[in-house]
Amino acid sequence: PAVSALDMRFHEQLVALSRSPRLILMHGTLLTQVRLCLAWMQGTYDSVDYRVAEHADIARAIVAGDADLADRLLCAHMDDGLRRVAYRFLGFRQLSASQEA
Repeated sequence: PAVSALDMRFHEQLVALSRSPRLILMHGTLLTQVRLCLAWMQGTYDSVDYRVAEHADIARAIVAGDADLADRLLCAHMDDGLRRVAYRFLGFRQLSASQEA
């Protein structure tokens, strides 16, 4: 639960930094679903290190002003989350080796 709260805070900060009223509104609308997804993903990680590393890489790309890298990392991060939710919620048997990190 504490990790999910920190995860949520990271995403809230990213959205706030966009200064996009539309994105902020959309994110606010989706918060309940995001919280559910984060809770569903909890059991798919062996440790929090993978999530922390993903977030650190995204933050570094943003701070460096590398929009292309930040975009690729964010897309990969969201794709990974989708696979993890599908694994838990839809009952898929296993994650591939790259998803278990």
